Amino acid sequence: MRVLHKKMSVNLIDTDRYSFSDNGVNFTQSTSPAFVIFDGKNDRKNTEFSSKNLISQDVFSDETICYISALFNLADGLIVETRVGIDKIKDDFFMEIIPKQDLNEEFSEIIWPRAFEAADISGGDLDSYLVLPYQQGLILPNNWKGSVPKLHFDGQFYSAAAYMPWLGYVTYGKSWQVILETAWDTKYKFDHKPGGPTKNICIRWLPSLGKLAYARRIRLILNDNSDYNLLCKNYRSYMKDLGRFYSLKDKTKHLPSIHKLNGASIVHTSIKTNIVKESRFYNHDMPEANKRVVTFAQRQAEIDMYKNLGAGKLYVHLDGWAEPGYDNKHPDYLPACIEAGGWKGLKNLADYLQDNGDLLGLHDQYRDYYFDAPTFYIEKAVTLKDGSHPEHSIWAGGRQTLLCNSFAPTYVKRNFNEIFKSGIKPDCSYLDVFTCNEPDECFHPDHKISRRGSLDYRMQTFE
Repeated sequence: MRVLHKKMSVNLIDTDRYSFSDNGVNFTQSTSPAFVIFDGKNDRKNTEFSSKNLISQDVFSDETICYISALFNLADGLIVETRVGIDKIKDDFFMEIIPKQDLNEEFSEIIWPRAFEAADISGGDLDSYLVLPYQQGLILPNNWKGSVPKLHFDGQFYSAAAYMPWLGYVTYGKSWQVILETAWDTKYKFDHKPGGPTKNICIRWLPSLGKLAYARRIRLILNDNSDYNLLCKNYRSYMKDLGRFYSLKDKTKHLPSIHKLNGASIVHTSIKTNIVKESRFYNHDMPEANKRVVTFAQRQAEIDMYKNLGAGKLYVHLDGWAEPGYDNKHPDYLPACIEAGGWKGLKNLADYLQDNGDLLGLHDQYRDYYFDAPTFYIEKAVTLKDGSHPEHSIWAGGRQTLLCNSFAPTYVKRNFNEIFKSGIKPDCSYLDVFTCNEPDECFHPDHKISRRGSLDYRMQTFE
């Protein structure tokens, strides 16, 4: 089977393996099959997208789109349709998996389409490389001699593992790139041994509240005369087409104070440290090191010293500024640290900075939910599918779970109303982990939210 548009083509090679061609740039999927991974509770084996599970295949074409469709019966209650074809309006390839019967809640992920493969390992370091929006950006040469550490958050998109939902590969000036149009419940993975090559670059669809739930879609772009810059430009163009691109210039129209960051040096400092015994960071050899307070006046004197030494404009990021201390008792963090000077001391520091053209940012946190927070209520915690709650005691404040993101906007408004009442108007609030950590699902019947819903609530806290 085959579909054509202009100089673009999609060819079905075998059951669920495709090749793509666009104006002389060719790409063929791996021979490794796509498959469904089950959670293992009922000893169910992984199921491949194979001819044994294939119900039917067909070709569709109209003036806007053409594709090869396939219907697979993957398990009891899990029937999906795959569509691989060409968007004739945008001149891009697409791959889509659509739930047709979505009653099975035992799968843990679906690896589809088949793996995207890299080229051979010949050539120089930058002749062939994988491009990932990992943290500040990652280029992995195919012949990289080092090992690759475990991915943050297991490769979850919309986390530090991939702040933007795309990845791509460049080989001798030709590239393939996938943009995930539905990335809320998605991870990626790849294999790379020292010396290369990079193999098995896979997209992993996760259940949303236990089910496939909605159509999952990938856009595939093939380019000639390409490098990592072009992949970034492709994604920027994609976001512009969606009307979701905001340049720094656009942002300054809504928040002119962004201009103040130009030329500013960052001073990252803290007021109160309070590490409890349950914390992984507790110093048992030097218990006195677990508690420390530096007053707001002392920090002001420190900033004054920097100025006398010739420092220009400063952006001061302040951790541990509230009474519980850094990473303690969130979201019930107020008031400002009493030992350090209270609200008056913090206001004096804020006024001093802002009167001199400097900026103040306050660290804050609305995901980590501490059991000793004054208003702690376990019914507001993230609830897992089995009714339990995630829990650990890593950070300074000790025992914690996660606050369901549906409550975060309310707590943000409550706390900032108190900050504003004290006459303090920080230039910035650093809402810790909301972009770094993966989105959360919550199965609590009173506030059930998907990962997409989690991201929506997080966005509300920035408005």
